[in-house]
Amino acid sequence: MQAKNLTEEATRKEQESLNSLLDEYDDIIGGGGSTPEEPDDEIKGTITFDDYEWQGDGTASVVVRTEETEYTLQYQIVGAEETIEENEWIDVKSGETITGLKYGDTVYARLTDGTNESKEYANVAIEDNIAPQGTTISLSGTSTDTESSITATVTLKDNESGVNIAGSKWVINTSSGNIGTEEASYTNNFTKNPEQIEIKNTTAGTYYLHVLTKDIAGNKSETVSQAITIEEKKSEIEEAIKDGDVFEEKTEITDGQGNKVTIPEGFKVAEDSGKTVQQGIVIEDVSASTDKNVQGSQFVWIPVGQFKKDDSTMSNEIVLGRYTFNTSNGTPILQQAAYTNSNPENYKKSVTIEDNYIELATYRAGVANSNSGTNATAYNLSAWIESVKENGGDYIGRYEASYASGSSYQIGGNGYKAASKVSTSYSVSIYTAFRNAYHSSKERDIGSFRITLYFD
Repeated sequence: MQAKNLTEEATRKEQESLNSLLDEYDDIIGGGGSTPEEPDDEIKGTITFDDYEWQGDGTASVVVRTEETEYTLQYQIVGAEETIEENEWIDVKSGETITGLKYGDTVYARLTDGTNESKEYANVAIEDNIAPQGTTISLSGTSTDTESSITATVTLKDNESGVNIAGSKWVINTSSGNIGTEEASYTNNFTKNPEQIEIKNTTAGTYYLHVLTKDIAGNKSETVSQAITIEEKKSEIEEAIKDGDVFEEKTEITDGQGNKVTIPEGFKVAEDSGKTVQQGIVIEDVSASTDKNVQGSQFVWIPVGQFKKDDSTMSNEIVLGRYTFNTSNGTPILQQAAYTNSNPENYKKSVTIEDNYIELATYRAGVANSNSGTNATAYNLSAWIESVKENGGDYIGRYEASYASGSSYQIGGNGYKAASKVSTSYSVSIYTAFRNAYHSSKERDIGSFRITLYFD
């Protein structure tokens, strides 16, 4: 009986063991039951970035860090239009600086053990929200005239993402303050950096160069130049007045209307001279004479022919010759031209003026205080006339004519006598013709101008 029980017990245990093996087999074949757990091989750790820093050349740098020492730290720079590439990871040590970053880049970092890597990446995006600063405008000068120019050298500057040269613009106007950063306010584009801009305007005024600097990120700022003064072009006469220089040789210069004026050696244009022929060009003896009593004498330019008036119309023709004058309004009436196209020596003819005065063809010295009629006549008249023709005009003494009562002219006052190398009739005549060339009779106020002598 006992043997039977032992046999049954052994048989039962054997069956249970067999059943257990069958269950395991069924689980494997049929997929039933639970699967053994695999080991956790995912890498986890903390990665941080310091604040990135712009280098001033359009690039930035950033430091990457981790406290995980059993893994390798890697990074990858991905541009704005790029994606992460598995074969582009670069090993880096914690605390090292990643350089060469540009606006729009994103830096990714991960940990790896050579087989497995962290599934989540740390990252930092390179952004620029700072307006450009540091653009400079260097001017070659701050004043010019309507026929000249100033050069502005503009150096665009941005300390972060860098300058967008093609997107930067400029304009010149009369606004001294900022005009804003709307691109429509600027009419010209930059093509290089630095760039030189010629500032020129035919209208006098005060102008400013406005520069719009645009960076790669699209930020914009405005820079305004110093005031640039553009004046009306000074004529050579005006320049001579301002400079006060003494002419070292006979020189032709022009007024603002283009009229020619001949300045003799040793003279300067007087400080209070008129600026145009019509206003009266006055020269002053500085060193032409060795007599200090004569130095400082002033003379007024009288043109022969036509000249352009201040209103830009042409004057009447001034003929070098002998004149009589209308007694009611002083209008000169030509009696004898010094030269004509058909007779270049017309001045050699004797001419009777108003039945009482005869201009002689040859020189004769006058007799002082004489009532005999032996007045002085022209000395070397031919040379003087040739000089007037060559120079386009002549000079008369500034303070040797006075304005008499009514509308007549008085030469030197009663009993006035002057030593002169030129006949009084010629010098008075061309002066009066000059005044008549642009004035009506009521406007012939010659003020301080007085007439008599011409100097070589």
